[in-house]
Amino acid sequence: MGTPVVVAAALVGLSLVYLGGRATLPGLTAGYKRGYADTILRYSDRSYDGAKWVKLKESAALATSNLFSIAGWDDDNFWVASRAGGICRMRGGVWRVECQLGDAGWPQLRPTSAEQLLVAGGHFYRVSAGEVENYGEAREQGEAELGHIFLAADDRFFYHGRTHGGRNLVRFDTSRRTTFSVKEDREASVCSADGSPVEYYWVEKVYCTRSHAANCGFGIAYKRWNPDGAGRLVRFDGKFWRMLSGDLPHNPRDLWLSGSEDAPTFVLAGDNGDRALGWVHVRRTADAGVDHRLGESLEPTSADLLRVWGVSLDKYWVMDTNGTVWQRDGTESRVVVRGMRRDKVEFTDAWVSPTGTVFAITPEHVWKLD
Repeated sequence: MGTPVVVAAALVGLSLVYLGGRATLPGLTAGYKRGYADTILRYSDRSYDGAKWVKLKESAALATSNLFSIAGWDDDNFWVASRAGGICRMRGGVWRVECQLGDAGWPQLRPTSAEQLLVAGGHFYRVSAGEVENYGEAREQGEAELGHIFLAADDRFFYHGRTHGGRNLVRFDTSRRTTFSVKEDREASVCSADGSPVEYYWVEKVYCTRSHAANCGFGIAYKRWNPDGAGRLVRFDGKFWRMLSGDLPHNPRDLWLSGSEDAPTFVLAGDNGDRALGWVHVRRTADAGVDHRLGESLEPTSADLLRVWGVSLDKYWVMDTNGTVWQRDGTESRVVVRGMRRDKVEFTDAWVSPTGTVFAITPEHVWKLD
């Protein structure tokens, strides 16, 4: 692996300082339940009626960074990344430049704890308090697919995506980096219940992974040669990803996992072009589910759903790329937050804290639902 490298370079055009921030202890905020690492199994209940999108004033300094992704741990502790691999952190209301990563364009983010962040671009990095460890190549240069980070355990994590030489799965341990290919390694393919690989379902196309505990996980798998087709629910058993379901009705973009490891429940949100914009699918078991229709929006909005989170399968929220938020409560679905289509704001990424605070980004700004 090499010795961790301390990166002192600041992002061009940024002159942010870090004055410290208060520490938050998981579990002290009542109402939410955390799974493994950044998985939230139950979010705090709250009302979004009357909430509006506001720009974080401090984020104006990030405008030159061309923001691309956002992820976090709690309301006062989250990260944003620029398209070129610059990492900034908001903590206790103050921005800090964490580092500028080399060969980390179009970065994917995955927090593993309140102090540690995994980043996958051209290379795979672990970032903690400005210290950076480079684990080597992740995504192949020029590969259009962005891939996905899956955290299996504190000392074992995976990158799902295409690398040089046709390798489509990389495992990072504390002491080594191992690559797998579909032609040579069963771990690189999604398997059926009996352990046989399922044709054209490769681990590189497993997204939206969430976990109740270490060494298990759930996600959505797509066919390698059919990126717009319906996904399937899959489960990680500690070594292999296995099929849980047949084709889902449409194209999930986000997954909220709840329930328990033995009895998982799922709310999936996404779209399928003009055929199923604003599609939500709820499964109380892996085998059976039901579609939920969104309530009517009185104003034009994308209905291209970006995030889903909730308190229970009977009360959850979904957000689209224009910032419109729908609440499902029992059998009723209604708009509780007006989006910003009139202002031509389109969010590229969003993250929801355990207490239900929503942060979202455009290339120029960080926004908060307040």
